[in-house]
Amino acid sequence: MVAFVLVARNNEQIYVNDSYRLVPISDTGLYSANLLSAFISMLYLVFTQIAFGVIAAAMNFREVFHAIMLFLKESSPAGDKGAFIGALFGFILLMAVFAIFSWISISLVHLITSALTAFLPDSRSRLYRFILYVIVIAAFIYILSKIMNPIGDVFYGMANENSYYQLYLASISLLVVSGLESAANVYLLRAWVETTNR
Repeated sequence: MVAFVLVARNNEQIYVNDSYRLVPISDTGLYSANLLSAFISMLYLVFTQIAFGVIAAAMNFREVFHAIMLFLKESSPAGDKGAFIGALFGFILLMAVFAIFSWISISLVHLITSALTAFLPDSRSRLYRFILYVIVIAAFIYILSKIMNPIGDVFYGMANENSYYQLYLASISLLVVSGLESAANVYLLRAWVETTNR
């Protein structure tokens, strides 16, 4: 969680930083590269944690191996290893897509607030910015709930046979919403958000 917040914070600084915005690249290219670097940073962290976990597990290999085999046996419905593997990969994909979706949503809130701040009488006032952030976040959550409620319906069938396909459907739905938010982010970068000298 700490790494996720730090990566999100770094993303927002790049979007409003002269040093990056003056690079001869399109706003779409900057936005895509920034999002890709955030995802690679999180992958690096995850693989680092896995490596440390493997090293720690190697010190007690027999017990860990037995626990994993027992978990796989009890988690597979009626011994169906294919369903378990499909659900596992679906869950991993959903978590990765959700991380990307969260970064994009945080960027959208930040860019909307940055664009609106230019119209404030005193844009440096922390009170004004705080109130504006609260209003934008509340409006964003309300609109997002109207979009995401139908997507949440796909989880109702999780207990059915081959229900792990719902994980893939949910990932696709989140990617569609992320694409719409990304288009809004690029538009805000191009037309409304001013940089600051940092």
